Amino acid sequence: MEMWDCYTWDRQKLGRQHRRGEPMAEGEYHLVVEIWTVNRQGELLLTQRHPDKPHGLLWEMTGGSVLAGETSREGACRELREEVGLRCSPEALVYIGTVVKGRAIVDLYRCDQEFDAAKLSLQPEEVVATRKVTRGMFLDMIAQGEVVPHVGLQFQLFAEKILDPKTSN
Repeated sequence: MEMWDCYTWDRQKLGRQHRRGEPMAEGEYHLVVEIWTVNRQGELLLTQRHPDKPHGLLWEMTGGSVLAGETSREGACRELREEVGLRCSPEALVYIGTVVKGRAIVDLYRCDQEFDAAKLSLQPEEVVATRKVTRGMFLDMIAQGEVVPHVGLQFQLFAEKILDPKTSN
């Protein structure tokens, strides 16, 4: 069973853990990471959610909950490895920002890495497909309702930090 460390809204550890799937107590939060993988051409790696998950078959970036005992950056590297088979060091991640969504403190990162979307190793219970898209393609997908709603909003808020301005199109 997946366990998370509990935090206050301002990221102070509470010294206790929470079991995934159970309701969190008032004032408790857990860490989540979302990783935007970007290649040298400024193309984004998107993953398509498993149909049995909320927002099934919609597109998003790699991400998930940070496990008890992990740092945010360690959790981000683990999620990349588990969901799509990409490896990175915690130091290689570029911090974009943090948002609070429900009971989650969500840290956003960019991973500058080359990838072949057709050759990634997918975690079948999480990801059913991957895709490489340009900024324009992604904005079209958002407009067509093909992207998890909060993901489209975050991209619009943080696009300049997600994409290197000299490579965006």
